Amino acid sequence: MGRGERFLNFVLALILVLTSALLMGVALLLYLPLRILRFFFRPLSVALVLGVALWCVLVDRPTGRAPVLVEVPRGATASQVAEILDERGLIRSRRFFLILSRLSKEEIKAGAYEVDGRWPTHRIFEELCRGKPYTVRVTIPEGLTLRQIAGMLQHKVRTDSAALVSLATDSSFARSLGIPAPTLEGYLFPDTYMFPWRSPPEAVLRTMVENFHRAIPDTVWRGAEALGITPHQVVILASIVEKEAMVEYERPIIASVFLRRLRLGYPLQSCATVLYAMGKHKAHLNERDLHFPSPYNTYLHRGLPPGPICNPGRASILAVLHPAKEEYLYFVSKGDGTHIFSRSYREHLRAKRMVRRMTSHR
Repeated sequence: MGRGERFLNFVLALILVLTSALLMGVALLLYLPLRILRFFFRPLSVALVLGVALWCVLVDRPTGRAPVLVEVPRGATASQVAEILDERGLIRSRRFFLILSRLSKEEIKAGAYEVDGRWPTHRIFEELCRGKPYTVRVTIPEGLTLRQIAGMLQHKVRTDSAALVSLATDSSFARSLGIPAPTLEGYLFPDTYMFPWRSPPEAVLRTMVENFHRAIPDTVWRGAEALGITPHQVVILASIVEKEAMVEYERPIIASVFLRRLRLGYPLQSCATVLYAMGKHKAHLNERDLHFPSPYNTYLHRGLPPGPICNPGRASILAVLHPAKEEYLYFVSKGDGTHIFSRSYREHLRAKRMVRRMTSHR
């Protein structure tokens, strides 16, 4: 037992003594004259009130503990909640917390809360009764896949990643959100979100897809008709641009390369699609990798892959809808995030030799 706890017990004992004295005073009321009773009774009453007030002030004081995430289970009693808070070092007295619970008409609500040990006990009780859930700020960057997003949410928000992936690949659920595709890959809009702790998968997915619809309204898709492709094909191509482009100004140029190759019937030959098919990241692909069997491998199959390979941002979608007016057919990475673009295969081979010389001198 710590010094603070011993002192609180002393104060409580003192209050009990004073209470006993008060009761004795009441008993004496039957035998002593009124003048004598007033002489003894008033000081005892004042002492009792002051003692109770002092105890309340002492046990209501903050513990000073840093903010802690506390989960209140569904159906937990006030006594169980007091135990959780006490074990986390957030309150000084379980008894005082229970007194607050009995005196209040409010009920403690289940959920996750960030409880600050610098709050007095009555403030902690009020926060648990308000039921304002603990939320986590989560930034989803452009270019993540569905599974990567699920893993991030599992880590940051404790959302069930397996359940999220399962629901996101349910075609009927995708249709219910207005997505013209069998999965939500490509439509989980990259942004910063505030998700409640342990958010259910359906709520998370619905929030992200609704954000996609707000960021890319129907008016934006009008450019797809002029390109001869559907909105879903725009998202597929934008996902490839997202993975290939490293600098902002190259997005429309890279988009124009892929659109031109599509029109001419050339395979897209995007390394990003091969990496998606393989399900892993490699700095360089070898000849064997380029023959990896998958409908997503655009070295083996002409046209667009079956679906998006990541979740693109608004910039990549707009780059596809408003491509650069260029006639490039090839590009090769310079190794610094930028590319050399070529109009013919001969130029492309020359660019590749140039890049090899540049990298060999680094």
